[in-house]
Amino acid sequence: VLRKQNKLSDQPNVILFHTETLGGRLAAKLMHKVIEHDFGATVRLHGVAIDVKNERVQLNSQIGDYMKKLSDALIWGDPTSTCFAPIGGYKVMTSFGYIVGAFHGYPTAYVQEEAQHRLHIIPPVPLDIPEVFFEAHVDFIRRLRKKDLIPYDDLNYHEQTVVDSYPALFDIDEGLVCFNPYGEFLLKREQYRTSLETKV
Repeated sequence: VLRKQNKLSDQPNVILFHTETLGGRLAAKLMHKVIEHDFGATVRLHGVAIDVKNERVQLNSQIGDYMKKLSDALIWGDPTSTCFAPIGGYKVMTSFGYIVGAFHGYPTAYVQEEAQHRLHIIPPVPLDIPEVFFEAHVDFIRRLRKKDLIPYDDLNYHEQTVVDSYPALFDIDEGLVCFNPYGEFLLKREQYRTSLETKV
């Protein structure tokens, strides 16, 4: 579609993220060859370890790692000249991929399977949590990072208010609180990580 619309460079750079499963690796190698051959592209592959059968905390951490790797790749691009399409893989990768793209101001490109002649562009919704949030709740965030899971009933009133007010960062499952993948992603970013470090 990009080529038909004269929006594809003669030698595009393509980054493909894939799961570290057998199917993911095989699909990535096949796509690598096809894209390289058909479009004269330079293709780089990035494997990510995501196992949707894992327990919630471990899966959230893996998705957070994926989001961080994707974020690192998008930093080097430009939203005005990069086609960002988080498709394929697990559906959770598409959903959280969109969040990372939006975080960096990238629109998401999508082609409908039945009508592949039309490129749909989903605009980025502004997403960010101010650093002052992390500074204001540093003790609670450090405690949750250390324990991974804390019973909601063990939180004090202030901490419960933080969890209830920021559903974009926390999961509550069976009465246990943990960071969701977006929270994990933010905590892996340098600017937020440094605000949580102990000042000496």
